[in-house]
Amino acid sequence: MRHNTLVTTQVRRYMKRLPEGAMFTTRELLCYSMKRASLDQALSRMVKRKEIERLALGVFRKYSSDNHPSPSDIARIKARAYRKEIVTHGADAAQQLHLTASGNVTTTFATDGQTSSFRTVSGTVNLKKASPRKLLLGDTPIGLLIRAICFIGKRFIDWRLLNQVLLLDARFGRQEREQLRTGADLMPAWISDVLCPV
Repeated sequence: MRHNTLVTTQVRRYMKRLPEGAMFTTRELLCYSMKRASLDQALSRMVKRKEIERLALGVFRKYSSDNHPSPSDIARIKARAYRKEIVTHGADAAQQLHLTASGNVTTTFATDGQTSSFRTVSGTVNLKKASPRKLLLGDTPIGLLIRAICFIGKRFIDWRLLNQVLLLDARFGRQEREQLRTGADLMPAWISDVLCPV
């Protein structure tokens, strides 16, 4: 019992150093040399006493009457804790660039981890495994563009619409056009042949 009280005290000390409303993960607390089972029990008791809120498996914040964080914000904290990269999924990138009318129905990210999903207090998050080269440019305009085109696919992409986006969208300035040209090796050949002709 004394050990459990000590674990709870350490969690409270950790939380005091966090900004108001900040999220934290179970993995962050493991650096205090706590046994995982003791830590899980302490967190569970703190949730029951409404000291903290469980936002998703392994993700918490100090109990608050404020609105819950978005599924995206929770997913980013969880990904960081597990040292996984997450970026905008191709369907949502295509919608953002006005290449399609709609994106994913639920919060979805491309990831370097395994395809999986988890529930949060604000909705379900889906993680879909993507190749490393699709993730390399992150959520830069060119990274979004490559994932959007790959998602739409060779047979369905409207190249004229895509050229309009490249000409009219403020996200694609001179620097991005240069990045597009030099980043041809990050694209499948069917994309680079059109966007980066020799």
